[in-house]
Amino acid sequence: VNAVDDGTSENLIAYEWRLGSTWKVIVANLSAGASQGRIPLGERVDPSQQYVFDDQLDVVQYQRDGQELHGPGLFVRRDAFGAHLFDVRPLK
Repeated sequence: VNAVDDGTSENLIAYEWRLGSTWKVIVANLSAGASQGRIPLGERVDPSQQYVFDDQLDVVQYQRDGQELHGPGLFVRRDAFGAHLFDVRPLK
């Protein structure tokens, strides 16, 4: 996880899992305070594509631009001990 501005990214852990067309990204905040950072996805995304991150824990969807994901990475912010479990797919 890459730092944003406040140095709390060191509290985040991220894991990615892929099998065929299934792509999951898990991000957890291991601290007692809010934390934020960027998850670098680089070559794993097409910069010309849009992506949907369907958070299966919070039942919220986020649409993200491939250029952002390819460059600085996916921005995440979680409150104390919070987590994301994303099902990721290209926007059709």
